[in-house]
Amino acid sequence: RARRARARGSRDRARGAEAGGMGLTAWTYELFQSWNILPKDDRVARPKTCEFCAKIASSARDETFVHADDALVVFEDWKPAAARHYLVCPREHITSANALSGAGRREGDDDGGDGDRARGGGGDAAMARRMLELGKEAIARDYADATTTPDTKFGFHLPPFNSVDHLHMHAFALPFDPPWKEHKYGGVLGSVAFAEATDVIERLEREEAEAAAAEAEAGRRSNL
Repeated sequence: RARRARARGSRDRARGAEAGGMGLTAWTYELFQSWNILPKDDRVARPKTCEFCAKIASSARDETFVHADDALVVFEDWKPAAARHYLVCPREHITSANALSGAGRREGDDDGGDGDRARGGGGDAAMARRMLELGKEAIARDYADATTTPDTKFGFHLPPFNSVDHLHMHAFALPFDPPWKEHKYGGVLGSVAFAEATDVIERLEREEAEAAAAEAEAGRRSNL
């Protein structure tokens, strides 16, 4: 028992060190962004080299897509990490969940573009909610005839841990396969590397409410 306890302690310390190292990596990444050494997360015009922009453009001919509309697409992950693994992406090129904001329109958002359609006229929070809905629907279709439904997980990798700089939400029907994949999507790395979809939505809704309150206060003061 003592040996097992020491082994568990060693594993816990190793995981803690790994999480600390990942936190330092994320902090360094953000520091380099503030110094303009690395590009900031944004939603500028689509680059010529975006892997997901190219894939989305071929959605009509690609059998891995299970949903495609004017704003959002859902397709199977090419290297699934769980019993079911889908990616939900906006057609608009947005680098990551860090570029989403509930505080209103930003530079690079043109009226009438993919961004407006993705957000349904309701801002980034509306788009994030719709992404979560589509992820849940994709998994529900796969288990429509099942006697039991699997546990699920939905979320976004955060820079510098995202593999593609095009916003995508992971939708999982668990368990992870192989099991160690759990640590790639949260696990010991926690929110440093992977943000739960509900947490992102709550942040955006909070920012929306704060922006609306500030706008209302500004209007009240202008009428004094």
